[in-house]
Order: sequence, then C-alpha cells, then structure tokens
Amino acid sequence: MLKVSKIKKCFSFVLFFSLLQLFLNCQTSPGTGQVITNGTNGTNGINTNSSKSDNDIAGNSEITSLSDLGELMDFSLTDQQGRTITLASLKGKVWVADFFFTSCQGACPIMTGQMAKLKRSLGTKGLHLLSISVDPAVDTVEKLADYAKQFDAKDDWLFVTGEKSKIIELSVKGFRLSADEDPTSHSQRLVLVDRNAHIRGYYHIERENEMKLLEENAAQLLSVSK
Repeated sequence: MLKVSKIKKCFSFVLFFSLLQLFLNCQTSPGTGQVITNGTNGTNGINTNSSKSDNDIAGNSEITSLSDLGELMDFSLTDQQGRTITLASLKGKVWVADFFFTSCQGACPIMTGQMAKLKRSLGTKGLHLLSISVDPAVDTVEKLADYAKQFDAKDDWLFVTGEKSKIIELSVKGFRLSADEDPTSHSQRLVLVDRNAHIRGYYHIERENEMKLLEENAAQLLSVSK
C-alpha cells in the first residue's frame, strides 16, 4: 500500500508540472499575437535600438497610441477577384490588416467578426480592410471569393492570398508579427495603417478596450485629409 501511495504522489507531481508547462507555453505562443519589435525599450514596443534583429520579440507589447512605427514593406498579393494588390494599391487610404485562414475554427472567426464590425462603423467614412490568408494552399482565389461573400465584402475589404514564403516574410518583416509555416501560428492582432502606409498601432482582438481604441484611432486618421 505504501508503494502504491508513493506512485500516486509521483504521478500527481508529474501531471501538475506537465499542466503548468502547457499553460506557460500557451501564454507565450506566437498565435497570441506577439509583436516583433527589433529592439525595444521594454515599455511600449517602439524601436530604440539601431541594431535590428528579426528574433527580438515582445509578447505583450502595447502599441496602441497612434505612434508612427515606420513604413510597411512593399508586397504583391492576389485578391478575391484575381487582381494584383500591392502596397501602392492602398496608399492614400486608411486601412486595417489581419492574418487569417478560411478553415480556421479558433481565433479567425473572432478576427473576421471584428473586421466586419469596423466595416459597419467606419466603412462609409472610407476605412479599408485587408485580410491576408496564411494558408494559400487551401485559400485559393475562388475560396476567398466565396468567403468574402459571407461578409458582403466589396472593394473596400480585400481578402488576399499569395506565395506562402512571401506571406510569412510580410508578416514578420513587414508587419512585425510572428508567423511560421503552421497557419495556426498567425497573430491575433489587427494592424492600423495610415494613408502613407505607415503602421500606427496593434490591437488584440480579445481585448475590448483595444478594439474600441482601434475604432477611435482609425476614425482619427480618417478625419485627416489626404
């Protein structure tokens, strides 16, 4: 009986530490929307170091104060109508971007729901949306067209796809959001971009205060003439 008791205690300790490790991994998972900051001051995620490293990540950086975080890199993707979309296609517009995939059953429906909400509240004021698929092998132009119809997406909401390596590069080096070959690793943050294609903020989809701030910040940028 003593041996059985000891075995049960050992098993309980192993189970406890396994669950603890799983919890910690979930908290630091790239899918939570880590922002790659290329050297930060540890408080607001803004670059203060001339030495840049693509591996410098701040998991919970708050960048929501309309700071100018630099110009976005150029890209070339294909939208739900088969048109080529580049950075130049969106210059002169205020827009919000997200990374998603159509078969996602986790965060993506929430992200797309938040994007749809922005469309309803600010679409008539000129806000544009860009949803970038991280699963191009599945999310063909035809697939994206069907998906876009569910949200009555017009020319002001583009669903785009492209080469997988280019999309990962755009996420990591362009938007400074974590990404890899696993589609589920995409960020859960929406990114606000101004008329000059400069990133102005990151907003986590599950934080109500940040979603409200995103709407306010986008409205502020829209109020500034071209």
